[in-house]
Amino acid sequence: MSTIPYPTMDPALPPEAPTGSATARSLILDYLLKNGASRVADICHAVRLSRSTVHGHLLRLESAGTVRSNIPPGARARFTPYFSLSPGHAR
Repeated sequence: MSTIPYPTMDPALPPEAPTGSATARSLILDYLLKNGASRVADICHAVRLSRSTVHGHLLRLESAGTVRSNIPPGARARFTPYFSLSPGHAR
């Protein structure tokens, strides 16, 4: 009888993130609240969501004025923006 090993999980990472826009946004906002300005890649790794999901939510949150970036949207082509909560939007 063979056994199937359970995947090992890094205890520093949260379990697989549930799906849903509100939940994804909450995970992103909680991460930014705790960690401050961060790159998209760092947020993706921490909240365990795809880059396209995180990036899309960040753009919508930026449009709503909830988050901001150190680089304006039109100037990001060759630079890595850092996103953070906008002043007054700490949860």
